[in-house]
Amino acid sequence: MPLTWIDWMVIGGYLLINLAIGIYYRRRSGGNTEEFFVSGRNVSWWLAGTSMVDNFCRRYSALC
Repeated sequence: MPLTWIDWMVIGGYLLINLAIGIYYRRRSGGNTEEFFVSGRNVSWWLAGTSMVDNFCRRYSALC
């Protein structure tokens, strides 16, 4: 089934929104890669813990 113009508009809108989000966070990061990847070492304990548990669950399910 060929894509209609509405389909192309949705795809284009999706790509533009993702580009805008990327540009926003690139400017917000301050140009420092440490600031971008580890939030300047200022992450709350519950967010770091949730991330570790999620990572463990994903790795465990990939192995089984």
